[in-house]
Amino acid sequence: SVGLNLYDKESNGFKRFFFKDTSSKHLVSQDVKAITEDQQGQVWFGTTNGLYCLLESRQNEYDFERIDGKAKLNLTDSNIKSILEDDQGNFWIGTFGGGINYWDRKNETVTVYKSEKNNSNSLSHNNVRSMCLDKKGNLWAGTFDGLNFLKKGEKAFTKYTKTDLGVG
Repeated sequence: SVGLNLYDKESNGFKRFFFKDTSSKHLVSQDVKAITEDQQGQVWFGTTNGLYCLLESRQNEYDFERIDGKAKLNLTDSNIKSILEDDQGNFWIGTFGGGINYWDRKNETVTVYKSEKNNSNSLSHNNVRSMCLDKKGNLWAGTFDGLNFLKKGEKAFTKYTKTDLGVG
């Protein structure tokens, strides 16, 4: 079912969050695609309509704040499929059509990684389906057109496309 479900151990049940309105304290999208918890314990949600964080709860009431679209965080696409936090506390945000956005939270900057037709070192496709950081901090990204590898600290991707893998 759509929306967000929060498990409550005490009641052994779920609290469900649905689209309510466009105010800043509610999820605007019922379609939650990614969830992560950062190093400070803040919970983040990637939806088909933006990036949200869960604000402090008060008596079993929860508020959400939309983060993207604010002055310093303009993402290439609000349809978010994947969120990762690296060892520096920064976020890798994979989107449906805007590639990968690397959000340096301390410096409030965003670096964009997109597919570029004539650049063999770019992302293979802008539809990013999933991402993973390995134990060395390297990024692995699954896109509509294959697997992409970005060595920590570098800017050039190694692509393993459907054709390279013999599946396309």
